[in-house]
Amino acid sequence: MRQVSGLRWARMIEGKPAFIPFSRAGKNARGEGIRYERALAKGLGAKFRYGMWWEFKDDAGVGVCQTDFFGKARQWAILLESKLTWTPEAEEQLYGLYVPVVASALGVPRAQVLPIVVCKYLTRSASRPVCSTLKEAIHSAMEVNPPFCPVWHHIGGVPLLKEELEQEYREPHLYSRA
Repeated sequence: MRQVSGLRWARMIEGKPAFIPFSRAGKNARGEGIRYERALAKGLGAKFRYGMWWEFKDDAGVGVCQTDFFGKARQWAILLESKLTWTPEAEEQLYGLYVPVVASALGVPRAQVLPIVVCKYLTRSASRPVCSTLKEAIHSAMEVNPPFCPVWHHIGGVPLLKEELEQEYREPHLYSRA
């Protein structure tokens, strides 16, 4: 997994770069993870951008990365990293790559980028704040310090998620496409 070092610039790009191959969801655990991520995308709807691509330049040269979910809320940028099962690598990916790239691309301090790990299954090693709602996870992300991020334990239920978002975030300007 790439970590940025000596980040010079970053920017949002539209669409997937042509050199990235298409990936299908298989019938194994990876496929189950992709299906979980896609269901989460349906539940989040237009509140978050799914599969946003970013280009950046650091000491290793020009690179690209793709955040699972990206949303804006007032002065905050919110990153959701979807994993079927919680793993510490999700935090490494968020803090080592996505948070610095997104902060640079948006021209905001890293502290204004809130990373959250979303997972269906927890493990005993997930000794982080575990939240049952997105709202709770966002508030927790404002208080948790790197290199830890809160975990949103979302076991599924797309209709329930849409209902939760509609109730908690009625303001149309709260999340906007960047």
